[in-house]
Amino acid sequence: MLWVRYFFHFILENPKYRIAISKLRMSAHSLAIETGRHKSQTPSDRLCTTCNVLENEMHHVMYCSNFDALRKELFDVCRKEIRYFDQLKSDDRRFSKIMELKTIPLANALGRYLVEASLALS
Repeated sequence: MLWVRYFFHFILENPKYRIAISKLRMSAHSLAIETGRHKSQTPSDRLCTTCNVLENEMHHVMYCSNFDALRKELFDVCRKEIRYFDQLKSDDRRFSKIMELKTIPLANALGRYLVEASLALS
C-alpha cells in the first residue's frame, strides 16, 4: 500500500511542507550527520552546534534545544493524533510514529516544524 506510506505528498497543500518532509526522509538535508559524511568526518564529530551531541534526524525532531517551542506545538498534535503517544516506551518509538505520518494534521505539524526549524537556523 504505497499510497498509505506516502500519502502526505498528495494531501499536503503546502509544497514547503512536502519538500521538508521528503528531504528529512531521504537524508537530503543539512544536518551534521549528512554534511559531515560529505566532509569525511567520523560520526562522533558530526555534532549539533547547540547541544554538542550527534546531530541526526531524531535529535533534530525530538531533542534539539534550539526548537523547544516548535517541538511543543508538534508534540501537542502528536498527543491528539497518535494513540498513547506519551505512553510509548521509547523516544525511538515516538519518532517512528511521528514519521509514519498517518494523519493530515500530523503531516502538517511535522512539515510546519521542519520548515520553521530550518528558517530558525538561517
